[in-house]
Amino acid sequence: MSKKPLIWRGASRTLRLLGIRFYDSFYLEKNLGTNIEPVAPSIELDISPATKGDINEIIRTREQAVLNRFQIAEAFEGVCYCAKQGKQITGNIWVTRKAIILDDFHVADLPPDGAYLFGAYVFSCYRGKKVYQSLRDHAYSTVRDAGCAFAASLVGRNSIPAVVARNRSGLLFQDARLLKLPGSRVITLGKPFVIGASVSGGSPA
Repeated sequence: MSKKPLIWRGASRTLRLLGIRFYDSFYLEKNLGTNIEPVAPSIELDISPATKGDINEIIRTREQAVLNRFQIAEAFEGVCYCAKQGKQITGNIWVTRKAIILDDFHVADLPPDGAYLFGAYVFSCYRGKKVYQSLRDHAYSTVRDAGCAFAASLVGRNSIPAVVARNRSGLLFQDARLLKLPGSRVITLGKPFVIGASVSGGSPA
């Protein structure tokens, strides 16, 4: 097993003590001109834009830990989509056409034909029922209908199940090792990822 991931994780812990955050991630893109094969959830779901009441319920259930992230999402004109089984919220996902954001900071602006999916969460009792896949596919279809050519997301490199699931979805993968410095500055370590590469013909050489 390579020692490189362990080195990155050790470096990340040290940097946090200095007020610096390191994210060892993949930048993923879905070319919306390609086929979107809807995944059928194992439970009946209704997916629609979240109401204020839905968002308040998610914050109440998940506690104040998500409040700041939701405020950041709204600041970037994010739209929250909520999946429900009957009246019960099973999960949610955020979509914005303004920028790529991670936690509470801005990474990069999006071009007019791009969208960014983030903040996805499925409540534990509904995991394994393809709620996330249903939310993702709904978001893909929605932004495609709104004129977007691609949809992007960021996922942690150490999140193996998430990486494997997305790898099966025909996504373009690029490295995204990001360093958040004190203040608002973000730098990329190594080769920067290219936004819109899934549409323009692939990642840079």
